[in-house]
Amino acid sequence: MIPFSEENKTYFSQFNRGINKDHLCSANLFHRKMMIQDGYFGKLITYNQPPVTNFCSVDIHSLNYKQESMDQAIAQFNALDLKAEGVSIPPELLDQFQSQLIYDYLLKGSLCYIEQTKRTGVERFFATKNAAIIKAFSTLLAPTDKKKKLTNFQDQFKTSYQELETGVFKAVKLQPEVDGFHLAKQRINSKQQVSIIPRYSLVNYAQSLYKYYAGKEIISLIYTDDDGAKQKIRTSFNIHCIAKELDQTPLAVYNYLLGSWTSPLTIGQLSLPDLDKKQFCSVPLLNINDIKA
Repeated sequence: MIPFSEENKTYFSQFNRGINKDHLCSANLFHRKMMIQDGYFGKLITYNQPPVTNFCSVDIHSLNYKQESMDQAIAQFNALDLKAEGVSIPPELLDQFQSQLIYDYLLKGSLCYIEQTKRTGVERFFATKNAAIIKAFSTLLAPTDKKKKLTNFQDQFKTSYQELETGVFKAVKLQPEVDGFHLAKQRINSKQQVSIIPRYSLVNYAQSLYKYYAGKEIISLIYTDDDGAKQKIRTSFNIHCIAKELDQTPLAVYNYLLGSWTSPLTIGQLSLPDLDKKQFCSVPLLNINDIKA
């Protein structure tokens, strides 16, 4: 157990901590550290996720906080936050509820990227259990959804003991359409095949890929598509190389790719050129298996 102290509480607690509007997460030290770790080392921060094989990724359970396990610390201090909100977890159940406490912590503390496999295929969207994050995101909402009252989502903003017990969380789903993001009530079963990752982590990871490979002209990239098939493409992150291969101006390529790689409407995929087919394809970020320059 991590000793309770004001320093440790300040690091982990998301209770009344405010929001980092630029990164859409709680303004506490934990998320700040994760953003620095992501940005500086170019790592994708995950939890219970297979490692990304082609590039640096790190799972929360492999991180430490003051020589203690980071995942245990998150679970412990989220339990304290929940107790302040009226949800008490017996100390003897902390280990049993550890994964659920971490997923709840991420959903309450950030806008999360959700990727889950269903019978109908792969579903990608953003979700959160934090009303303040949706308010900070409000300029990107569809006109009809800007008028929706967040009081309609009170159950989604609270965490119940049942959610921790079952691992099925109520959250607000943010799904992009042509007119902006739409809000909907969503259940996320953390015990099924699902990825729950802070959006800032995914954005930093995508930017790291670009920064690392932009200096290379042509690379070979292998990824798994949504049907489970392995795909191999000859591609590039280099603006001038892409422009030459596709007979486009560097400015046109830059504007297209910058919009694709940085747009908040882009969820979990990179638009990259298949240089042999002379067309762009969507590459799932979490399913890139290998990159060779």
